[in-house]
Amino acid sequence: MHSSVRKYALLYLLAAALLAGAGAPAVGQSPQSGGELRLARDADSATMDPIATTQNLDLWIFINIYDTLVRQGDDARSIVPGMAERWTVSPDGKVYTFYLRPNLKFSDGTAVRAGDVVFALNRARTAKEAAWAWTLSSVAKVEAPNNTTVRVTLKQKWAPFLADIALFDTAVYPEAYFKKVGAKGLAAKPLGSGPFSLAEWKRGDYILLKKNPYYWDAKNVRLDAVRFLVVPDDNTRILKLLNGEVDAIGFVPFSRINELKNHPDVNMVLDPSTRTDYLMFNHKKRPFADRKVRQAISYAIDREEIVRSILFGNGEPASSFLPKGAVAWDPTLKPYPYEPGTAIKLIQESSAPKGFTTSLLISAGDVTWSQVATFIKEELKAIGVTVNIQQIDPTQLIDTQSKGGYEMSLQYWTNDIIDPDELVSFAIDYTQGGNSFFTYYNNPRANQLAAQGRVESDPAKREQIYRQIQRLWYEDQHMLALYYSPFRNATRKWVHDFHQNPFGYWSLTRAWLSKR
Repeated sequence: MHSSVRKYALLYLLAAALLAGAGAPAVGQSPQSGGELRLARDADSATMDPIATTQNLDLWIFINIYDTLVRQGDDARSIVPGMAERWTVSPDGKVYTFYLRPNLKFSDGTAVRAGDVVFALNRARTAKEAAWAWTLSSVAKVEAPNNTTVRVTLKQKWAPFLADIALFDTAVYPEAYFKKVGAKGLAAKPLGSGPFSLAEWKRGDYILLKKNPYYWDAKNVRLDAVRFLVVPDDNTRILKLLNGEVDAIGFVPFSRINELKNHPDVNMVLDPSTRTDYLMFNHKKRPFADRKVRQAISYAIDREEIVRSILFGNGEPASSFLPKGAVAWDPTLKPYPYEPGTAIKLIQESSAPKGFTTSLLISAGDVTWSQVATFIKEELKAIGVTVNIQQIDPTQLIDTQSKGGYEMSLQYWTNDIIDPDELVSFAIDYTQGGNSFFTYYNNPRANQLAAQGRVESDPAKREQIYRQIQRLWYEDQHMLALYYSPFRNATRKWVHDFHQNPFGYWSLTRAWLSKR
């Protein structure tokens, strides 16, 4: 095992140990089955169509409804069986054959056919609304030799393929059902073979999932139901938790973490994450195509003070656009230092030597981002940049960013797969589907390196390629990595084994409730 890989593995073993203690039952208390978990979050989902979204608000829900051939392991480093109980790879690395578990069924009781998998995969890679089609660009064809076997042939050997096929957009649904209801029907009333099924969706209020009795591992799913309640206001979510109106809340404000840690009736759960928060620049808007402007802004922001005063120490300044500890993350990079003098010098040498006025778009109702935006606004005054903060409904933020409807904006990322190619392709390689994370950054050398990383099979060589990419990013600062932070959930004491894995997926198949 390569020494750096060994180091990353140790980091995630530590993460797993921390997770194991989250919401742990009292000594002598055995896991119980049954009950409905009431989980309050800050906003509603927009769609349940797995190929048509980039929002965690959507995918963190529907991953519980659908299943995929293989999955990301909770250790954030492995691929584990899903609908496929095993798979083989041809000697040339171009043909993957997946063998489905026996007697797989969708939540309506109908049998899962290999043809359904073929249909879902082909739609994920070819449909016009497929937001993640670029992750399957290596696929030449998908076939079903029989009802329990799926064969995927690649155009060339593709290092991240198993991780790509575990991405949420490859979720499987019945071909016949889709042809009956269409994309809009699937988006509103999904049908999958995962641990839960959609029972009710009252837009803007709640989503109710019920245990799927046909799920292949149903015997190990403890909860009968999960109700995701929409409670946008942070303080209201906390009040509902303390009053026992909900069992768990997500996105706890950093300013309330210590209070909830010390509350006798609450478990404050901080889980290791792959979350990175960014300040994004639209390179189509002047003067953000100018690297010196972006570097000046980066030097003008005191990241350590953001962590101290806004995150209350629950995080650390980011040194790379890749999440800390993820595969290929470069530990030799250091966060951009706070150097106002360097920032002033760079802005004077830039295309905007006298400064400029710009806007900063953020999600409305997000206390942390509001504080970060205000902090950035004040910091940039020192280099002659006037910032007007604009707020938008959380469900519209990503759509607005993806259409280039901003100048500067805040956004965050959590990994969905273990391979660095996902984020590199989305945020760095302009030739792929993300317009370099909606920034329109286009560096031919970065694009070339990203392409090399996808086909290089030697892990050590791949890591070196991704380190080169990170160093290019460090110089270009096409978007600023601000800070890394943990996932923040709070539960009542009667909730056990509840956490988020490093990808952000809630542990709904393992969570359980004791007497309220």
